Amino acid sequence: MGDILLPGISNNNMDVKGIIDRLVKVENKKLERLEADKDVLNKEKSSWSTLGIKTKELQEATHRLYGFRAPFDDKIAISSDESLLTATATRAADPLTASVRIEKVAQNERILSDPIDADKILDSMTLRFSVGEEQLEVFFAGGRIEDLVKAINDQAGDHIRAKLTRDTENTAVIILEAKETGKANRISVTDEESTELLHELGFFEKERGPRIEASISPDSVQPVEEPQGDGVAVLDGVLTLEPE
Repeated sequence: MGDILLPGISNNNMDVKGIIDRLVKVENKKLERLEADKDVLNKEKSSWSTLGIKTKELQEATHRLYGFRAPFDDKIAISSDESLLTATATRAADPLTASVRIEKVAQNERILSDPIDADKILDSMTLRFSVGEEQLEVFFAGGRIEDLVKAINDQAGDHIRAKLTRDTENTAVIILEAKETGKANRISVTDEESTELLHELGFFEKERGPRIEASISPDSVQPVEEPQGDGVAVLDGVLTLEPE
């Protein structure tokens, strides 16, 4: 850019271009101050907006303290041994201390097989179990007893656990264990094919016909001279009943 000449002013005595540059810098500084002031105002606006939001949240939280969801009326129940007993309390519960005597702790049912040859090969089949009210089906493709254990765990593992334990070098026992505790979660089989297999492995004794269990003591037995009715006989102190 060429030199700037002002009429009546000697170019040798005055730096006109330098003066103009300095004037421009002064105006630029004013603009920079205005931009800085704008940033400050924007930050203040943002801060006031955040404060308003937080104040509203605090107000709503304060209202909840006195509403129907207020936690101050909640009651809690504490057990000295939560592995044996747990409890819950409602808001209407009265403060008290109670003692509970536990006669028997519920256990999960566990059944064992007889010792089984570890090299025994089983045929393919579908096992049908029930654990409590849960009906379970396990498709077994056939193979060794460890394959049977794996099939049970893979397909019914949410309700029943199968384990294989060596008892000798050549034999092992299968342990079936219900995952839930109590009498309501007993393990049983629900079809003849499954009964046959588990009976073969020694889990259950196979019953043949109905059976009646009765407790007999000397005080509850009266001497019988001549039993009444056909099919009834007493010989040498033994009562014999013939099936109908």
